[in-house]
Amino acid sequence: MPITDALPDMERELKFFSATNGNPQKLTRAQIRQFNEQGYICPLDVFTPEEAAANRRYFDALMAEAKANGHNSYSINGWHRHCRGIYNLLHEPRILDCVEDLLGPNLVSVMTHYFCKE
Repeated sequence: MPITDALPDMERELKFFSATNGNPQKLTRAQIRQFNEQGYICPLDVFTPEEAAANRRYFDALMAEAKANGHNSYSINGWHRHCRGIYNLLHEPRILDCVEDLLGPNLVSVMTHYFCKE
């Protein structure tokens, strides 16, 4: 359960605001509705099967490198600063187009975190 009474002097509205977009560029209205109701969109076909396989190989190699250097499966965090492949995914126009349909065009990424299911 999230803490909603921290910093009581700071006027914050800690509630969910539905994504609204009268003119989505990539997502369908049904996908936006699914996001608002369930918190995710699935399926979201962004990459070709070949691109998805290449991304998987890239992350498998990163995970192997991380483990070889003593890191665990949660350690690929903030690596966009020194891994071109993660940086490129973060700035992938096909992903950003979908995110912009939900959040608008002015986006800032403060972190990246790869969750590895082992």
